[in-house]
Amino acid sequence: MVVFMSFNFFVYSCFLKGEVIEERLQEIFRIKFKIQKLSDQKKFILDLDFSICLEKNVCNPTLTMFKDQLIPEPLCDLDMGFKSENMSLFEWMEDKGLQIGQSLSTALSEELMEYFGLKPFLNEEQCDRNEIPYRGAANGWNNSACPVSLSLPKIHSTISCVLSSQCTGVTCCVEVGKIRKAFTVYVDIDGCNLKLSFGIEKRHLEIPLIDYNWGTEETFSLLGVIKLRFSIHDLHGEKKYLLNLKLSVCLEPDESCLLSSTILENFKLPKLDCDWSDSGFKIPGFQ
Repeated sequence: MVVFMSFNFFVYSCFLKGEVIEERLQEIFRIKFKIQKLSDQKKFILDLDFSICLEKNVCNPTLTMFKDQLIPEPLCDLDMGFKSENMSLFEWMEDKGLQIGQSLSTALSEELMEYFGLKPFLNEEQCDRNEIPYRGAANGWNNSACPVSLSLPKIHSTISCVLSSQCTGVTCCVEVGKIRKAFTVYVDIDGCNLKLSFGIEKRHLEIPLIDYNWGTEETFSLLGVIKLRFSIHDLHGEKKYLLNLKLSVCLEPDESCLLSSTILENFKLPKLDCDWSDSGFKIPGFQ
């Protein structure tokens, strides 16, 4: 018998402080683990045991998979600050002998990304508002995948966004012409799998919806430069989520921004019925 269990320790490592946690599959397969943080080394210590329990309180075998295993610390802080408090686009341009406000060449744009420490976090190919899935967007939106007719607000910026097929995920291409860059930013409320996902380029975070404090505004950033601000309210009675979403790109320590835009303000997104047909999990008479 071969058992495959996939587990995301990233989520737990960001929020746990040494507690022993046990996760179970069908009460038979059990993972028990503890994560401790070593702040001075930017690492975690992981202890993990795997057990097979064919009787209620009898587990045999129990295998120790990790004991005092050091693992790298993930980027847990939602709002990452600037690489250095003294970093500034204006000062960088002056040092390069460039006119303040002039557009950058492709080579200088890449150098700027290096300067701010962004390059390792960026996708190999940047998004393009003229290509699929953004192409053909009306008022900044392509909502063709969402089966519900929604009156989405106009986006007053060089940003194009796509609504997911479940209508509760928003992915945007944020174009900043002066620095010749475009960034992918997204947030997805997955009510069927009880997950909240959000990210900027390669930086991604996924948390259980039960761990999100409904209505709280969160700021998720990439080194303080690209910022995603959002808050979500769960409107049980209406079967909807109320979403506030703002995006900005700021290259000055005083938060002066090259681009800042409200994408959605108190906008209601429908909760569609969950499709369990491909999950292999069915309860007779349950919808």
